[in-house]
Amino acid sequence: MPDEESAASRVTRSLRRRLLSGELRPGEPLSQSRIAAEYGVSRMPARDALQLANERLVDLGPTKAVVRGLSVAELQELYEIREAIEPVLTRIAVPNVGRAEVTRMAMLIEEMEAGGPPAEWLENNAAFHALVYTCADRPQMIALTKNCL
Repeated sequence: MPDEESAASRVTRSLRRRLLSGELRPGEPLSQSRIAAEYGVSRMPARDALQLANERLVDLGPTKAVVRGLSVAELQELYEIREAIEPVLTRIAVPNVGRAEVTRMAMLIEEMEAGGPPAEWLENNAAFHALVYTCADRPQMIALTKNCL
């Protein structure tokens, strides 16, 4: 039986996509009850999804969560971190990339080149890189890269 994505993972993935695409704007409040109702889940997965604060996408206060905006300096620093880590991950991963991964990567590239909505492109791009990085088997480096958007 294939692994089913948990409600918290599904909501987190969707919110991340919406935050990165700009659908949810900086300063916009995020309430657990609204997220739970929108996604048809209990408040627990909604609360878990707000841990996007760990990825610097949400500011969590004592009573509310708000979509966080990043400054140009923060974006530059995140880019520099990824620029340092991604080549190392890729170099480690390449010997472990098999035919199935190459086929999936080619499909993702085709989907990105098809010119769909920006949110879809972002999701496919993230899936492409995640597939490569998974082959590196370096969980800490993958987590650090993922948290750098």
